[in-house]
Amino acid sequence: MESNLLIANGQSDEQVRQVMAVMPEAILVVGGNGLIRICNPRSELVFGYTQQELEGQPLETLLPERFRSSHLYLRKKYSRNPVNRSMGDGRELFALHKNGHEFPVEVALAPVSAGDDGVVVMVTDISYRKHAEEELRLAANVFSNTLDGILILNEHLKIVKVNAAFERIMGFSGASVLNQPVSMLKAARQKTEDFSTIWTQTNQNGRWQGEVWNRHRDGRVIPLWLSVTALYRLDGSLEKYLVTMYDISEQKSSQERIYYLAHYDVLTSLPNRILFMDRFAHALDKSKREQQRFALMFIDLDNFKQINDTYGHSYGDQLLCSVAERLKATVRESDTVARLSGDEFLILMENLSEHRAAATLAQKLLSELAVPILVGETELFVSASIGIACYPDDGDDSETLLKNGDMAMYKAKEAGRNRVEFYNHSMTEYVQERVALTADLRRALEETELELYFQPVIDLSCGRCVGAEVLLRWQHPKRGFIPPDKFISLAEESNLIVPLGEWVLQQSCMQMQQWIQNGVPLQFLAVNVSGKQVLQTDFVERVAAIFAETGCEPQRITLELTESFVMHQSEFAIAQLQALRELGVGIAIDDFGTGYSSLSYLKRLPITRLKLDRSFVSEIPHETNDIEIARAILKLGDAVNLRVIAEGVETAEQHEFLLQEGCAFSQGYLYAKPMPIDAMQTYISTNLCVNSH
Repeated sequence: MESNLLIANGQSDEQVRQVMAVMPEAILVVGGNGLIRICNPRSELVFGYTQQELEGQPLETLLPERFRSSHLYLRKKYSRNPVNRSMGDGRELFALHKNGHEFPVEVALAPVSAGDDGVVVMVTDISYRKHAEEELRLAANVFSNTLDGILILNEHLKIVKVNAAFERIMGFSGASVLNQPVSMLKAARQKTEDFSTIWTQTNQNGRWQGEVWNRHRDGRVIPLWLSVTALYRLDGSLEKYLVTMYDISEQKSSQERIYYLAHYDVLTSLPNRILFMDRFAHALDKSKREQQRFALMFIDLDNFKQINDTYGHSYGDQLLCSVAERLKATVRESDTVARLSGDEFLILMENLSEHRAAATLAQKLLSELAVPILVGETELFVSASIGIACYPDDGDDSETLLKNGDMAMYKAKEAGRNRVEFYNHSMTEYVQERVALTADLRRALEETELELYFQPVIDLSCGRCVGAEVLLRWQHPKRGFIPPDKFISLAEESNLIVPLGEWVLQQSCMQMQQWIQNGVPLQFLAVNVSGKQVLQTDFVERVAAIFAETGCEPQRITLELTESFVMHQSEFAIAQLQALRELGVGIAIDDFGTGYSSLSYLKRLPITRLKLDRSFVSEIPHETNDIEIARAILKLGDAVNLRVIAEGVETAEQHEFLLQEGCAFSQGYLYAKPMPIDAMQTYISTNLCVNSH
C-alpha cells in the first residue's frame, strides 16, 4: 500500500499519537537528527521495545550493525530530497529486534511536513510472508528436482501439471500429457476395476498407495509405486489430486531374483526342494479333496560320480542340465520336474487314472536317458534308477510318500540299476532289516565276530598254491551265516567299509607275517579294497602304518580293486595308487573285462595283475564268445606285461584251457573252496609251490 501520512503544521504530538495508535503497521516519526520522536503501540510488538524505550533513540538502533553506516548515509540523502516511498520499493531491508534476532521488513517513507526535515517511517514485519515465499520456493524446487514423478490432476482426473521426473520415468513430455486423462498411462495388464478402485478409495479415505502397472511412451510396461492424495478447498470440496510415483523395476527384479534363487535350482532352472514341496503339499490337498491319484517319482542317475570324477565337474554340470531338459521334454506339461540335490530328481504326476501311466512314463524316461549325451566333443552315457510311490496306496501324507518313493528308488539300484521299481510294503520290512543288520555289523566289527577265510591261488605252471585271496565271513550269533554280498553292500552304504577294510588288511598282514615266521613261504595274499578306502586322504599313510605295526613286507600284499572303480578315477585316486606301488604293494584289477571303458587306463595306472572275471570262465570250453574274450584278455596281459589270475575255475577243461593259453594263475572250486585259517594252514603244507616265479 502507498503511504500518504503527513503531519500537518500545528498538529500536536497527542493528535499524531491518536492517529498512529490505530495503524496496523509500526509507525515511527523520526526527526531530522535521526532520533525517534514518536512511535505507536504496534512498534512495541514489532521491535520488542516499549514506546518509552524507543522514543529518543536513534533510528539505527533498530537496524543490524552491518547496515547502520550505509543507512545513515541514505537517511541524510533522503532528508535532502524527501519523497513518498511505497512499501516494498527499493531493496530488501532487515530490522533488529530487542532480543537480538534479525527479521525482514518492508518500509514506507513520507516527509513529516513542508519545512520539517523529519520523516514518517511505516514498518511491516514480513517474516511470515518471507517464510511462505520460501516454502513455496522450496516446494517448487522439490517438485522440479525430486526423483519421484509427480502429477497434479484436476477433479476430473485430467493431468494439469507434471514434473521432470515424471517425464524421465514415463517418457512423455509434460506438454504431450497436459489435459489428458490419467488413464492414458494405464497398462493393459492393469485391470480397469483395480484402476477405478484407486480413485474410489482416495475419495473415501483421502489417500491411496500401492503398486500399479503403467505404460511407458515406448510401449514398455513398468511397475510403479503410486501414492495418491486428495487436496480439498477451504469449503471441503475436492480441488485436485496429488500423485507421486517411483519406478520399482529394480526392486521387482531383485524380488523376482530372490524368489528364483529360493525356489529354483540355479544350475538346471528346475524347481528346487522348497518349491517342489510346496507343489507336493498342494497336490496332496487337492487329491484328498477331489479323490484323485498322483505318483511321486524318484530318479537317481547311475554312476554319476564316476563321470564327475573322470571328466570334471563342468562336464558333470552340463550332463545334469541335459538330463533336466530331457526330463522336462518327456513329462506332461502339468507334471512337475524338480532337482532334489546332486544327481537326484523328483517328478510329480497329478491326476492319474491308474498306476500304469506312471510306469509308462518311467520307461519312456529310461529310454530317453539311454540316448548318449554330447558334452563338448565327448559322448556320455547315463542311466537312472527310478522309484515310484503312489497316492493313496503307498501313503496319505508327504513324509510317508517321500520315504517310500526313496525306498523304491534304492531298491531299483540294488536290483541292478537302469530300472523302475514301484514301492511295495515288503520294502519297508527290507529296509528295517537292513537298518538292524547295519547296527549288528557295527557291533560285529567291535566284538570281532568277523572271520578271515582264504581261497588258494594256484600257479598253473606247477599246479600248486602260491598265494590266496582273503575273504570275509560273518557268522551272526542269532541270524546265522550272513552272505558277504549282503553285508558288504551295507558296509559300503554306511561307510563302515572304511574301518572294516582296514581291519581286514591288518588281520591279513598279521597272518601273512605269522606264516612267514613259521617258515611257510607263501608269496602273496590278495586283499579286496573298496574305492571309498582309496579315496580317503590318509589311506596310504594308514596302509604304511599297518605294514610297520605287523612287520609284513608290502611286496607280500596285493590290493584288489574293481574295474568299475579303477576305470573312472580322478587324478587324486591315481596318485594314491602310485603311492601304494611305491610302498611295494601289488595292485590287481578284479572282475576284469566287465567294464565298458577304453583299456588305455592300463597304461596310466600302476597295475601289477589282472583278474579274469568268472563270468568269462564259467562257460569254457562250451561258449565260443567266452573263449575268445578270455583268450583276448590273456593276450592283452602278455602285451602289457601283466600276469593274469583266472577266477571261478571249476572243471579240468577250464584248467587245461587256461594252462594252454599261458594264464599265470587261477583259483576256484576245482582247487579249493574258501577256508578258515587252520584249514588253510593244512592246505598250504601239502600244496605249496615253492619254486613258482
